[in-house]
Amino acid sequence: MAEDDKARKLLQSSEEEYGNSYREHFLGQYKLFVDSAIRVTEWRNKANAYMLSVNTLLVTLYGLASTIEGTQAWRYVIATAGIIVSLIWCVLVLTYKQLNSAKFDVVHELERHLPVALFAREWDILKNKKGYSKLTSVEIAVPIVFCCVYAVLVCFTLGGKPDSSPVKDGLSPTKVEVRENTKTK
Repeated sequence: MAEDDKARKLLQSSEEEYGNSYREHFLGQYKLFVDSAIRVTEWRNKANAYMLSVNTLLVTLYGLASTIEGTQAWRYVIATAGIIVSLIWCVLVLTYKQLNSAKFDVVHELERHLPVALFAREWDILKNKKGYSKLTSVEIAVPIVFCCVYAVLVCFTLGGKPDSSPVKDGLSPTKVEVRENTKTK
């Protein structure tokens, strides 16, 4: 789409057609739209914090279930649920990325009609910085790590003996070995 077509789609009428309040209303809508982009970022941060809490809870539940005999099925369910939650988290991160990208594309279009293009300039500076990592790349790494952890836990759960538990009768394998070694001396 040509640049003029984009501008026409964005700008519904010219200043002359709109009237005396054009600049005031234009600036008001710009401020409102930038504020909505900031709110999306806040929602994104809250969603990430929530998903991190859910994953932390699932890992904790898996750890607790691992200390109780007869919970192999529950450990499998918890780890599988963790994989699903982590995949949903990945989709959520990517969806917020698309929403933010669209909002800032519109902000950049609006800035073409303003005296200063602050967001466009900031983006240009960031793109040219060495070592700059896009937020989404960093964000997506966390649910991927959780997915890998859950996959390992599923493998451990499926590979273990039915109803096996690392702690039986209050004794860890290390304590049992120590007791057996002291009896032989």
